[in-house]
Amino acid sequence: MITDSYPYFATRNKTSFIFESTGKQGTIIKIIQFTLLDSGEWNLGFGDWNNGIIDDLTISNNHDLIRVIQTVAKATYVFFEEYPESVVIIKPVDERRKKLYNLVFQRHIQSIELAFNVMGIIDDEKEPFLSKKMYDNFEITLKFES
Repeated sequence: MITDSYPYFATRNKTSFIFESTGKQGTIIKIIQFTLLDSGEWNLGFGDWNNGIIDDLTISNNHDLIRVIQTVAKATYVFFEEYPESVVIIKPVDERRKKLYNLVFQRHIQSIELAFNVMGIIDDEKEPFLSKKMYDNFEITLKFES
């Protein structure tokens, strides 16, 4: 359940979202970007807006991680409202983020799976997400009621 997210601006096509993170480091502009990879597959990119590019390697340390993650989650719901048949791929850019993303999915899998199918990927092998494993990447799709 998303309880505390930042307000954001979404582009008309709902593939880019911009918001401001506020905390100990001041105000930092963040971008969430869904980029089409293949037919129906999208990469979820996210990072600080830095000199006209999305910097997904910077660690802002603004002490608002939960609120930032909740904003990314909320934007993902909005994206899927616009593109319900899509597959969203989440590829951490480093080991620290890999651990973070695994932890986020582990802690929130019950609420995430109410709306989404979550697959974990290890060495290009895909399987339904299991909380006790450490995945390299993730794939999410919208659940449809049967």
